[in-house]
Order: sequence, then structure tokens, then C-alpha cells
Amino acid sequence: MRPTAKQDIEFQGRQIKKSDKLVMWYLSGNRDESAIEKADEFIVPEMAKDRYYSVQLTSQYTYNFGYIGSHATGNVAGCYAVARPGWQSSAPKGIKNVFVSGPAHKPR
Repeated sequence: MRPTAKQDIEFQGRQIKKSDKLVMWYLSGNRDESAIEKADEFIVPEMAKDRYYSVQLTSQYTYNFGYIGSHATGNVAGCYAVARPGWQSSAPKGIKNVFVSGPAHKPR
């Protein structure tokens, strides 16, 4: 997705001119720590046992690197995180599972 600016505007201290081409990074769209508390966490409430839900985690190259939901993690409440490719550490306190995005390289 590559939108074009429809008017001149200043956004977070940057000048954007009419007709400038913009890039939208989906991963960062909901990870602005200045605007969203715990921006790196997926906090999932408990779901009723008769409800099915699924959250598919994919990279920008449509590589599926994780699932949160009824079949994968169950219907219990949980807090999950997404880490960059190559991350190798233990889950932070309070995080049920860390999903490592990938692959680390751009597919051909």
C-alpha cells in the first residue's frame, strides 16, 4: 500500500508535501509507544468456550510465523509479544509466548 499525500501537512515534526509518496508499515501502525501503552504486546481476553477466534501473524512477505487463537493457544486470556527475526531470549515477565517474526531474509 503506497498512498499519496493529498495536501501539504506537518506530521510529527516532518513536512509532507502534496503528491509525496508515502509508505505505510503495518507492523508499526499499532506499535507507537508514545500513543499506545504496551504497544509490543497482544493482550487477548478470555473467550467463551463455544467461541472460535484466530489471529494469524504474518510478515510483510506473507510468511506465517504464528497463530493466537482457539486451536493454537486456547480460549484462555493471555499476553503475547512479537519479536524481530533472530531474537533469542526468554519471554519477558507476564508474556505467555513470544512469536519470532521471519524469515530473516526477503524471499526471492
